[in-house]
Amino acid sequence: MYGLTAKVNSFTTGQTVLPLPACVAACSTGGVSHAYASAQLSTNTTLSAGTKTFTVTTTDPAGNAATSPAQSVIVDNTAPTVTITYPTAAYASGWASGCGTAGVDDVCGTASDASAGIWQVQASFRQTAAPNLYWDGANGFLSAAEVLSTAIWATPNWNLAMAANRFVNNTGYTIHAVSTDKAGNTVSVSTSFTFHP
Repeated sequence: MYGLTAKVNSFTTGQTVLPLPACVAACSTGGVSHAYASAQLSTNTTLSAGTKTFTVTTTDPAGNAATSPAQSVIVDNTAPTVTITYPTAAYASGWASGCGTAGVDDVCGTASDASAGIWQVQASFRQTAAPNLYWDGANGFLSAAEVLSTAIWATPNWNLAMAANRFVNNTGYTIHAVSTDKAGNTVSVSTSFTFHP
């Protein structure tokens, strides 16, 4: 093989040929290893949202060339949405029945994205009074830094198990939910409540 190039004029105006040299290090994306990788490419104008296409062409020393079918990626310039439907600030009691899953201790909400789609939803819990610690994901409210736990998400709903015995009765907490779309855009929302079983 003589050379490998990508046609990326839909990403950068005037950039029609992008060399793809043999990869020597850090050639894994999403757990998939690649033999060839270009240098980082920055657009010279703001990309409009939507599907962008590119092709890859390989050329041998005799000048014979072969071009791949067009591949596509989605440009997403819009942040997703996320809501917390339980608990709300008006929550008063009945922790296990709040998400409509009787007998299950969980928090829940919705998330959506109009373009790339939701990648994940995460949530954290923090005491609203001193010492203002976060739930550490396993043993208690012991972390000074935020610990985000990944929720179960099925369009458009998310939920995260959080047992009642992890809270102290008549004590305030804040839940912080973050949704991330497949393009890396994020949005977050918080709700404070006073726990009552």
